[in-house]
Amino acid sequence: MDEIVKRMVAFVQKCLLSDCELVSFVTRYAIWVGRMSSPLGANVYRTTVSLGVSKTLTAFCILHLLPLASVLALHIS
Repeated sequence: MDEIVKRMVAFVQKCLLSDCELVSFVTRYAIWVGRMSSPLGANVYRTTVSLGVSKTLTAFCILHLLPLASVLALHIS
């Protein structure tokens, strides 16, 4: 299961850092607004809750485009 989580987080990070503004916008929207009505937002939420990562840390990473995958990888290992 950890491998699936790592791949999902890496995918989300790539989408957030995409050069295509549409992809980046839709990903941010799915995480911040869509949340549980969006499969992507729901996966990010469940991952952060199951790993005990605070919402503040997740928000900081997303807003500052830090490698969320790296932060979550520390909690998965």
